[in-house]
Amino acid sequence: MRDSSAVTRVVDASDGVVDPAVVARARRLLEEAERRAAAPPALPIVAVVGGTGSGKSSLVNALAGVPIARTGLVRPTTQEPLAWIPSDVDPVTAALLDDLGIGQRVSDPPAPDWVLVDLPDTDSVRQENALVAEWVIPRADVVVWVTDPVKYHDARTAEVLARLRPALGGVVVVLNKVDTLIGAEVDAVRVALGSFAADLGLEGRVIPAAGAPPHGQPIGVDAVRRAIDHAVGAASFDPVAHLRASAVDLIREATPTAAFAVRPWPMVEAETSVAVRRLLVPEGAGTALQALGRATGAAEAGGVAGGIAHRVAHGPVESARAGALDALERSLDEWRTDERTVAVRSALEMAMVDAAALTDAPPPGIGDRVDGAFADAVRAASSKLDVRGRPWWPFTRALGWIGPIALFAGVAMAVAGVPGGALVAAAGALVTGVVALLAPWSGRASATTAWERFAEDVAVGARSGLRSSVGDDYERSVGPALDLAAALAAWDSHPYT
Repeated sequence: MRDSSAVTRVVDASDGVVDPAVVARARRLLEEAERRAAAPPALPIVAVVGGTGSGKSSLVNALAGVPIARTGLVRPTTQEPLAWIPSDVDPVTAALLDDLGIGQRVSDPPAPDWVLVDLPDTDSVRQENALVAEWVIPRADVVVWVTDPVKYHDARTAEVLARLRPALGGVVVVLNKVDTLIGAEVDAVRVALGSFAADLGLEGRVIPAAGAPPHGQPIGVDAVRRAIDHAVGAASFDPVAHLRASAVDLIREATPTAAFAVRPWPMVEAETSVAVRRLLVPEGAGTALQALGRATGAAEAGGVAGGIAHRVAHGPVESARAGALDALERSLDEWRTDERTVAVRSALEMAMVDAAALTDAPPPGIGDRVDGAFADAVRAASSKLDVRGRPWWPFTRALGWIGPIALFAGVAMAVAGVPGGALVAAAGALVTGVVALLAPWSGRASATTAWERFAEDVAVGARSGLRSSVGDDYERSVGPALDLAAALAAWDSHPYT
């Protein structure tokens, strides 16, 4: 993605997250790119670059056919950029040269349909000269890299080009001063230079040339000119796209690593809710919960039969219910201070600390707020924890009374010699036994269902409480970083890498 809106989104989102000096630099690059994109087309800018003594100016003179650039033995010779321009250069191109800081211009003889710029050496002993070259290189449409047989492995210029024009987009490589080589040496050095350039990403051949041989005419000048024309026509490098991408790269490199690791609050909230739900698996509370359900079922669903069976097996129903409720309450109190609960709270606190670090804000003390959200959720859910309510309990409760009555009535009838007494007693005993077994079982099942509803209510309540007590602060802290990470993710990789 190379459009300006995507770059603007990245640069705008970096405010408050990235070093302001970096943001300002990126914004200047973006503004420069947009000015250039909005202007009418200018003539292609062809920059001639190379190290000290590579013969750049001599090659420029050879291309022009007359001496327009100063040459000499004193290094560096070129201290200010010089532009060879057409005689009728348009105002847009002239303004672009002004923006590039190229004041020296020669139009006699007139240049072809492009502007040739002789730049200071990339390895100049004068740092300001090298900075001028580095300013123009990424803003030129085509770069002619001039090197020579002595220093063809020009590491300094290679580093500058690789950094400012990734994959050497729109670069023409010239092996100058081939007149100093003999026979097969030309091909050997040209192949070595080509391999060196290929390692930097260049696709294309190395052009042998000699801009100012001691004897005879310049060598390879027409080939260089054709290569420049081809590179201009191919438009394989777009300075505007490169400036935009460079602005994004500046922001990406300066973005704190933590900004790419933060998560949106809904994700943190969902994970916390799941963790809270897992905490409520009835381990410590299981025994008390089952006892409560059994006693409630015996009393509410078993009638006399259930009460008698519970008294025989577990003691009085009311005492068992009271004891189970006390045990369950203690279990819930212990759960709120359980190490797993503390772990959930600590995870939230660490998330807040990481978020606060992105904005240089002190991490908020959220321990009490987290504890309060959990406690409120447990309290609200506990008020609705009810193990009663099976729809068929009134029916079994009635049978729990009918069964014992039938049992005693049948026994009395049998003792009095009333026909059918034994059958009535047997039916009463069967009903009593079934109810005595069914009522506690159904109570335990009802308790399990009630606990599941309770656990869900606690998870939902804790999630809601955390949203109001923690979530807003969290989102305020990580919001800028999330916006920047999203903007960077939406930006494709550098167009020239």
